[in-house]
Amino acid sequence: MTVMICIITFCRLYSRFTALDKDQKGYLTKNDLLKIPELSINPLCTRIVDAFFVDAADDQINFQQFMQTLAIFRPIESRERRGNLELANSLDKKLEFAFRVYDIDNDKKIGQVIFSNCFVFICQTIFLTIY
Repeated sequence: MTVMICIITFCRLYSRFTALDKDQKGYLTKNDLLKIPELSINPLCTRIVDAFFVDAADDQINFQQFMQTLAIFRPIESRERRGNLELANSLDKKLEFAFRVYDIDNDKKIGQVIFSNCFVFICQTIFLTIY
């Protein structure tokens, strides 16, 4: 059953990848991801998209890189199920991704000014959503 779910998930991801790759280049750019409606409404959209491309050459990601980044968003599996393997959706990987989203100047630090700016931005977004 698990293998079948993995195959179905793989096929869905590949279908989504090819749908986003409208020019059939074999890779996605930041602009391709920015066109995703569900993502474009997120106030941190550009930061999330930038986090996809941290290790990408020429601001392009292939299908494997696309899958690896999306795997971060899967629920965390218990240690018993995964053994000693470091999975893409581990708590450490999730925290690392979240950190990259908020590390606006990519200096591997979130200083007081950046933290303050992010906090104000999030509060404004929440305020605008509620009112």
